[in-house]
Amino acid sequence: MRRRMAGAVVFGVLVAGCGGDDLFDQLTRSDDDPTEDISNDFVDEPDEPVTTPPEPDDQPTDPGSDPGSDPGSAGGDSAGTDSDGAGTVEFDPADFPTIAERSIDQTVLYGMVEWSIEEMIVVDLDADIQPGDQPQGVEITFPARVYNGGGGTTSVNTTPIALQWDDPATGDTFTVSVQPDFRDVPAQSFTSGELRVVLPHEDRAIFDDDSAYLLVGRPGVTPATVAIGSAVEPVDRLLVPQDTAGWTFEIEGEDTARRDIADTVTVTGAEVRWSGPEGQPLEDGNSLLQIAYTIENRGEGQTCSQRSEGGWVLTLPNGDAVNDLRVSERCVSAGDTVTGILTGFIIPTEDYAGDYVLLHSRGSGATNPSGEVEITLVEDDGILLSGDD
Repeated sequence: MRRRMAGAVVFGVLVAGCGGDDLFDQLTRSDDDPTEDISNDFVDEPDEPVTTPPEPDDQPTDPGSDPGSDPGSAGGDSAGTDSDGAGTVEFDPADFPTIAERSIDQTVLYGMVEWSIEEMIVVDLDADIQPGDQPQGVEITFPARVYNGGGGTTSVNTTPIALQWDDPATGDTFTVSVQPDFRDVPAQSFTSGELRVVLPHEDRAIFDDDSAYLLVGRPGVTPATVAIGSAVEPVDRLLVPQDTAGWTFEIEGEDTARRDIADTVTVTGAEVRWSGPEGQPLEDGNSLLQIAYTIENRGEGQTCSQRSEGGWVLTLPNGDAVNDLRVSERCVSAGDTVTGILTGFIIPTEDYAGDYVLLHSRGSGATNPSGEVEITLVEDDGILLSGDD
């Protein structure tokens, strides 16, 4: 319960000086006439006392009938008293709404870490609350399994995770932090643990079950959404593979240095994701098309793509174009074939489905021969980095 603290009142003491004859003279005069009252010589007459009749509520009562002395006595508060003797308010069951446990079974991806949330367990900390006790709320636990799809050991406990819900009347969003409790996870490995949150009494009373969800990741950086309430659309951020059948083209001609180029380019894999090439989450409003491709050099000399960015160009459905994020392998010797070369493109939208043009040029001069292919990206179910079904 909240208690009001009385403010301390500081009284100033006014000391008045005495006027008139010297005090020694007055005392001497009193010795001459013992019957003389010397107090009037230097002490003011007191004001006439004013008596104010007590209010009815201030009338003294029998100690046995004190409303705060005994919760069970006549006229007492049925909710009892707190440690300061103040009356408590009876608990209203509406202040302690039930939050039901449930199965969740959803996997989301943030960066290169998969979070598989299995269920929601609820412990009512106020189940045995007594009058005068301070409400504690509820403890909610989400048993989970995580997979680290990155290339090194990572601490998943640093991932920001929150329990959120919306106010149906105002649309305001309420947020309570969630604490992950997991061991560090080696690369390409699993570990199990749990997410824990204590929902205070004040938040429990306004909790909206239908709109509740877990936000996995930092707001503004393509977080994932684990649906708790029935009105929430899950956002899993899983990788979405694309069908690359027919993503093949030829590059033939001379570059500026008059070198003959005869390369066959075949895109062998493509996926849309919400993290960069190093696994870092992208800012909201962006996605990444990552491709793997093969270069077959059918010519008589080595061929290379240009240094840095720009060897690849992706033309978007609206006609705008973006350069690649560099390539993992630039050059292919005469007669050789290099597979598994990687590059990617930041698409400035999360609604990526549509028709694109994919162009690649070979050579190191100002003008180079190039080839292109029209491709279509589709929104589909994502796949797990872990490969689990």
